[in-house]
Amino acid sequence: MGYPTTDVVFGLKEGGAYQSYQGGAIIWTPSYGPRVSVGAIRDVWASTGFEHGTLGYPTSDEYAVPGGVAQNYQGGVITSTAAGTFVVNGAIFQKYDAMGRALGYPASRQTGIKDGGVYQNFQYGSLLWSPATGAHVSAGATRGAWALTGFENGYLGYPTGDEISVAGGVTQTYQGGAIYWTAGLGAYSMAADYNAKFETVGGLSALGFPATNRVTGLKDGGAYTNFQKGALISSPATGVHLSTGATRDAWAGTGFEGGRLGYPTTDNYVTADGSTVQDFQGGRITISKDGTARIE
Repeated sequence: MGYPTTDVVFGLKEGGAYQSYQGGAIIWTPSYGPRVSVGAIRDVWASTGFEHGTLGYPTSDEYAVPGGVAQNYQGGVITSTAAGTFVVNGAIFQKYDAMGRALGYPASRQTGIKDGGVYQNFQYGSLLWSPATGAHVSAGATRGAWALTGFENGYLGYPTGDEISVAGGVTQTYQGGAIYWTAGLGAYSMAADYNAKFETVGGLSALGFPATNRVTGLKDGGAYTNFQKGALISSPATGVHLSTGATRDAWAGTGFEGGRLGYPTTDNYVTADGSTVQDFQGGRITISKDGTARIE
């Protein structure tokens, strides 16, 4: 700290006081006592407006963190590592702190983005916040899949939840759909219409995990997504329908949507005699109880 360069200055916000030294300052408040303020962390705190800014007063001295040092404040934390010296505050800090700071040290400052949102990169991922969705984590393979859609500017928009574990994989929901990941297949996204249909027909229990993103460019503006146990297929004229099991095999034999049956117009349904039926633009496939397929 070196020699003092000022006397103690009283009358700061909330009854605080400070004294400057050659190497920094000591800040005192009734609530937090004396706290040392030095170096790069002090410089960044100064840029926020000292105790009058969003961070308020320091509530700790500097302490060691993996790769650097940090100091806590009333409104957040400043961390200084080889990646730089960055503030984490506001809703991003609340989420970061609630997670036990498991994302590691910050690697960027907070940056404003679409619809009043902000993001901040960390050692092991990112945190994003928007007024509509709150603060959520984006990391790993699901973040990579989200990036391919254009992050918050793409059809998925902002995340609306963190990753959750499901059936040996993970999923994360977004304003415009969801991303699913499993080790054997990787991470794939589904827009809202496909995700809604996926959930309606039984989700993972019915179809398993997605094995592709949506594939577009089919006949008459159609598209599909393959899953472990079948597919979802859509066209502007017919909507989104399930294609699975023996009816899918029979449909494949006709050339899928390019054949005489065209696109499915219903999901599979069971008739009074126990047959499984699916209707198409150009006809119908019936699978009898003994497994015989009939195309009409």
